Amino acid sequence: MYFYGEVDPSYSPPPVGSTKDVFATRKYKPVAQKVRPVTGGLPSEFRIKRNIKGDPLKDMPKLSERPPDFIPTGRYTTERMEQIDKVHNEEFLWPEERKLMHHFMMEQNEGFAWDDSERGAFKEEYFPPVTIPIIEHTPWVQKNIPIPPGIFDEVCKIIRTKIQAGMYEPSNSSYRSRWFCIVKKDGKSLRLVHSLEPLNAVTIKHSGVPPATDELAEHFAGRSCGATLDLYVGYNERTLDEGSRDMTTFQTPFGALQLVTLPMGWTNSVPIFHDDVTYILQAEVPHVTIPYVDDVPVRGPKTRYETADRGYETISENDGIRRFVWEHFQNVNRVVQRMKYMGGTFSGHKAVLCASEIMVVGHRCTYEGRKPETDRVRVILRWGPCQDLGDVRLFLGTVGVHRIFIKDYAKKAEPLTKLTRLKVPFTFEEEQEASMQKLKDALQDCPSLMPIDYELDSPVILGVDTSYRAIGFYICQLDPDNPKRRRYARFGSIVLNEREARFSQLKRELYGLFRALRACRHWLFGMLRNPDEVPNTVINRWIESILMFHFTLVHIPGERHAPDGLSRRDFQPGDEEYSNPEDEYEPVDEELEILNETEEEVLDITDFKERIDT
Repeated sequence: MYFYGEVDPSYSPPPVGSTKDVFATRKYKPVAQKVRPVTGGLPSEFRIKRNIKGDPLKDMPKLSERPPDFIPTGRYTTERMEQIDKVHNEEFLWPEERKLMHHFMMEQNEGFAWDDSERGAFKEEYFPPVTIPIIEHTPWVQKNIPIPPGIFDEVCKIIRTKIQAGMYEPSNSSYRSRWFCIVKKDGKSLRLVHSLEPLNAVTIKHSGVPPATDELAEHFAGRSCGATLDLYVGYNERTLDEGSRDMTTFQTPFGALQLVTLPMGWTNSVPIFHDDVTYILQAEVPHVTIPYVDDVPVRGPKTRYETADRGYETISENDGIRRFVWEHFQNVNRVVQRMKYMGGTFSGHKAVLCASEIMVVGHRCTYEGRKPETDRVRVILRWGPCQDLGDVRLFLGTVGVHRIFIKDYAKKAEPLTKLTRLKVPFTFEEEQEASMQKLKDALQDCPSLMPIDYELDSPVILGVDTSYRAIGFYICQLDPDNPKRRRYARFGSIVLNEREARFSQLKRELYGLFRALRACRHWLFGMLRNPDEVPNTVINRWIESILMFHFTLVHIPGERHAPDGLSRRDFQPGDEEYSNPEDEYEPVDEELEILNETEEEVLDITDFKERIDT
């Protein structure tokens, strides 16, 4: 029996074996089958310790402005050089820049790994082994899932390789956990995943979370170039304390083995490893990179330094290397050096060192902005006619994730949207098929979204339109080179409830502005002057919030207002839900409520619809 930490005495871990695991290609299980860790106080002996000593950049190799021709150097062989060239097969890099890329790889070859024998590990002097925090429990014994004969030899080869690389070691503990295989993204290679639900059920939860993916992707959009680095089997670079390894024991054709490194499948692995990588690269955050667990995207300079003759600035020592490419490789050099100093290695197979387009947490980030992920768009383009209401909801939920990229989304989706309403019979005819095709075409040809550049003097515009159904809004910025052109950053909508829909037009428009500002408060700030009318208590609260933002209020006719369609669509599957800030205020007892003299009469919804603006 084991006991560590303080937990809720009412907590009862789920019984071992209450969930099933099978060999499959899916990486994630349904939410209902996930085992939740224990929320409780974390004793000091389980605190994650990190202590970097010395200067990681002291021995960083210097890149030459006149890069030499490629010669095999250390791990960077001719075969691997050809692999890097294949990844960078676009004509984005000039010949001298391609030589610079190979020169960088020659100098930093020990910062990359192509197989398990080259895998790095964080130095224990900087990153002491992780101890798993657990509560009192009885050791579990799970019968392993049989290995399918068709992949038996390959699985044995993978296990043997990991033993030789020091990731697995023999065990004689009383624990036994399941493990299974999944197919990697290449559709051929296998990955072993350890099913550690029993361990997760008795683990004290680590409360860390990675950054929000939407904001992270926006950070890398609109840059001159970019790189994506992926740690080689990231979790295996962090050592597990010897006292915690028994609980990872699993049965194999080679006998009982246990993990030596951070387990993939353990509930605390993600936040711990994300914090490790962020700690290593903290000097480069956020101006160069923002890590996401084991993924390290590197953003290039803001501009490509274009010249008046439509060319590019080059470095003085070599007119074959553009300035922005040179600056970018200096950043990549520092990132790799810092990781190498700690003992870590990036995957050579996945390395994208300098490209015009990179993938960051499911977003295509380019110089023009960010676009939807190509694979997801292809899934939508291949979607056939919907057979029932469930198919309609699935399609709207999938394409709705990208609604910020689709102009007039609500109008194009209306024939499908109306099928989701109550008491509307399901009929999928030409109108619905045309609606699906319009959405597919719009998504395929969608524009890029550019992040707001707060260093520019160009005005930032928040467009808001409120109907009796919803609030539609967008954020954009005027192009400094062409003020008539708008660079859209994001679109959104908030559905009104029945009470809010009955507001008068004036009150509804002010409420729409209030909610839109609240939803966009991460991107906007400032103050608005009070309107001339005498407000009531509720409106005073809205104005108080609006006063935090600086902007000029301009009326735009509905027929010219882009958010107009967003404000007239019903809530769809996949739409983001915004909390109502009015819920922050305690309701007044109905018997004691006193109406303000300026409070407008709440209209019946039927009467209200006859008086709303069209």
